Amino acid sequence: MALRVLAVAQAAEPGGAELALLRLVEPLAADGVELELAVPADGGVAGAARALGVPVHELPVGGLRRGGWPRAVLAWPRARSLVRRVRPDVVLLNGIVPQRLVPALGDTPVVIWLHDIVGRRPLVWRSGRFWRAVRAVACASGAVANAAVQVGRAPGPLSVIAAPVEAVAPAQRPSWADGPAVVGFVGRFEPRKGVLILLDAAEALAERVPDLRVVLVRGPGLGPDRGYEQRVLDRAAGLGDRVIVTGPVEDARALMPWFDVLCVPSLVEPFGTVAAEALAAGTPVVVTDSGGMPEYVTSGEVVAPGNPEQLAGALERVLERAPEMAESARADVARFATARVASDLAALLRESAGR
Repeated sequence: MALRVLAVAQAAEPGGAELALLRLVEPLAADGVELELAVPADGGVAGAARALGVPVHELPVGGLRRGGWPRAVLAWPRARSLVRRVRPDVVLLNGIVPQRLVPALGDTPVVIWLHDIVGRRPLVWRSGRFWRAVRAVACASGAVANAAVQVGRAPGPLSVIAAPVEAVAPAQRPSWADGPAVVGFVGRFEPRKGVLILLDAAEALAERVPDLRVVLVRGPGLGPDRGYEQRVLDRAAGLGDRVIVTGPVEDARALMPWFDVLCVPSLVEPFGTVAAEALAAGTPVVVTDSGGMPEYVTSGEVVAPGNPEQLAGALERVLERAPEMAESARADVARFATARVASDLAALLRESAGR
């Protein structure tokens, strides 16, 4: 008998948490898990889910920023009605924001898949009723789990289930891939991602690597910081043809093989999906010690966040050794294979549903 799961997304446009869930739809179905998806509004996540044959419902959960509680509370009647119609065996809350709906879910078992490093204890975590409904918490990395414990998560089952990671066929060779030293960045132009820090490092590195090219593949913004974005564009323009800005693209995984090194200069990065995707493509990485990435990165270097000089030095060293690191890079992330992640999540959902 199939396990019926109502998954609740926290954003209408795909970020790391949403992509992780969407990429598991088909392998979960093969494992006997039938998903229906609730989204806060129509958008890219809903469109991708429908293309996979997943029934989609609209269920506001409030914004990603603080202060979104009122809208989620207003959605409690709709949440109760949706649970009565779908009659799921378990509700999967994909992210920290949908936890606002727990009081409206009645006796239905709840599993949380936490993708964020929690800096302060959410008010709802202080409720015994909340933890009676939540049967398990899965965390995207050990860093996410450690943060949850440090802020005072209630005792109970807690496991690490990372995002699924698979290489895809390379895109047609881009024009920027002709250079001998290509450093890639994939992500949103926002302060947390450290894009300006990378550009500072690139300026220093260009003096030592004359043929350096930095390719910034811009991701879609979730409430973008227009001021920061413009500063990135201005800084990139000031560095001339050494920096190329492109994107957004449909699937940045196809570009990973064309980078010599991928850089993830984030100030905070709970798992670092793009770093794992680069490794799966055989591309070494330079990342920051800002969350979950040091847990799996051995093919490359890890530096302190916010230090352009350290970043430049690490990029120079990894560029020198990049061609010989492809196989070890793939081995770094083998445990994140989609089939394995889907099996782990399906097992957790069944256990939480009492099966």
